[in-house]
Amino acid sequence: AASVGDAQFFPAVGWLLEPSTCFVRERACLPTTHLALRPFSRSRSAGILGRANARNRNGRVYPKNLLEREAEIFYAAHVVHGRALGELDHPKPDSPTFRSLNLGNVSHVVLDYFWKDDDLMGYVEVLPTKSGAMLRDLYVAGYQLGMSSRGWATLKEKDGYVSIQDDFELITFDFVSDPSTAGA
Repeated sequence: AASVGDAQFFPAVGWLLEPSTCFVRERACLPTTHLALRPFSRSRSAGILGRANARNRNGRVYPKNLLEREAEIFYAAHVVHGRALGELDHPKPDSPTFRSLNLGNVSHVVLDYFWKDDDLMGYVEVLPTKSGAMLRDLYVAGYQLGMSSRGWATLKEKDGYVSIQDDFELITFDFVSDPSTAGA
């Protein structure tokens, strides 16, 4: 870990976490992609939430028009009301909480997001929950986690990749150990 000002930076991770007093909502300003944690403070991070029009490591392609549509719906229904909660890891697809939230596993809240080309960039706050504490502990221990969108859709295989169909529904964004989107 290296010190910059009064923050500690851990180069092994891809998201920057900083206390809420330093949070800047200006869309033109994204922090660097390193982790900075200060004990006993709220932590916020910025980075890639998702990517459109590119084949991810799961072989899936999210058409931008669908991801934009669902991001707008999710924003209006959850982000503007401060209810855009996410979990530490995805539940299994057959879990009763896959299409909703397991409040016992909530680790963060999505605060804001915007498009930068085909990348959906966002701000997230790690919450003072059991899963939020585990998320912070994993970062401090040097584990690199990333973001992954959780959604429900019909999938159609074509030419070696899986295309997300028009019935796509964005559920939330979760922190995961192995995100399918590079850089997320």
